[in-house]
Amino acid sequence: MLLLDAARSPRRALGILPALKRLSPGTGVVLLGRRRASTALLLEAVRRGAWGHLAERDLSRDLPKAVRMVAARQSWLPRRLSAAIVAELTKRGHAGEGN
Repeated sequence: MLLLDAARSPRRALGILPALKRLSPGTGVVLLGRRRASTALLLEAVRRGAWGHLAERDLSRDLPKAVRMVAARQSWLPRRLSAAIVAELTKRGHAGEGN
């Protein structure tokens, strides 16, 4: 598992994710941010290979749980992101039906 500091530059961290996924596909990556991340940023991070996100203020409380979850190949993401992920997958499924 890799904890990737995205606090100073979330966009830079997003840019690194595809290379990490390509070079080490078995590594679960969790982004560390200063505060609660936007749904759009988190969705893009998931698209690029992140398995989770932790805000700095939640680090001491949630890091052990996040490590266990991601090591078990389960995501550590806010529940509010669930609807966006389902919508994305549904959209992709409908796009594939026309082919």
